[in-house]
Amino acid sequence: MTTLIAVELLSAVGAFAWALSGLFNLNTIASYILAVIVGIPSLGLVVKVARLAIESEHAMRRESREG
Repeated sequence: MTTLIAVELLSAVGAFAWALSGLFNLNTIASYILAVIVGIPSLGLVVKVARLAIESEHAMRRESREG
């Protein structure tokens, strides 16, 4: 599930960068720079979502063991 959310988030960010570079008629290098600028924070979000998913799964396992 975490992989699905990560792929969807990164796809949305890629589409955003592609649309923005097309809207402003940016050249290839500027498009790559824009993709990096919006891509790095989105990778941070992917890491945060993965951590939250792992923590919640561990919490559910602990609760199931406790009864």
